[in-house]
Formats: sequence, C-alpha cells, structure tokens
Amino acid sequence: MSKVLDFSLVLPFNPVTLTDKAGTTKNYILSGFDGQRRDEWFDFVNERMGEGKTKKFTGVQSKLVSMCLLDSEGKQVPEAEVSKFPAVVLSALFDAAQDINGLSEKAKTEAKNE
Repeated sequence: MSKVLDFSLVLPFNPVTLTDKAGTTKNYILSGFDGQRRDEWFDFVNERMGEGKTKKFTGVQSKLVSMCLLDSEGKQVPEAEVSKFPAVVLSALFDAAQDINGLSEKAKTEAKNE
C-alpha cells in the first residue's frame, strides 16, 4: 500500500529578537533553506572536512547562522556581523538553524518518527 506524501513548500522560520548593549532590540527571522542554499551549505562543510574530521572550525557557526538569519527587510545578515555575536548566542542560533533545516541529529530523529 502506498503512502501519501504531503508537504508544505513554505520555508520554515523562527522569529529572533536580539538586544544590543545599548538596549536596542532588533527583530530577525531565522529561515530554513531551500534546496540550493542547503547544497551551498553542504559544499561549504565538505570543503572543511578531511578524512571524516573537521579541519578548520573558524566561521562554521557564523556561516550557517548568516545563511539563515534575515533582518527586518529580509536581507541576509552578513557573516562578519554574525561572527561578533556572543558565543552563547551564536551557538544557540547555530543549533536552531540546524534544527530548522533538518541538519541536527534531533531533527533527523524527529523526521524519522513522523
């Protein structure tokens, strides 16, 4: 018996609010990838891998977050700006970006259970 595959073509997203040292709050969207962006991410990761091990960690988290984080005008937030976020914020956004794009082990497990 065949199973009906039912999908939404709307990219998933999460609203993000960031407050700077001066107390100014900015709103962003953490958006999921389309197929092309996902492939760009895979190419980037593949360039960083050697014999199954990451050769260089610099910029890995900021790259993924930058690829997903959009400002209030819908423009991608530059990696140079993202890399200046506090490490705890960058790590949390990186984890969320992995989840929203089905890249984390958690997301893969949830997808299998659906």
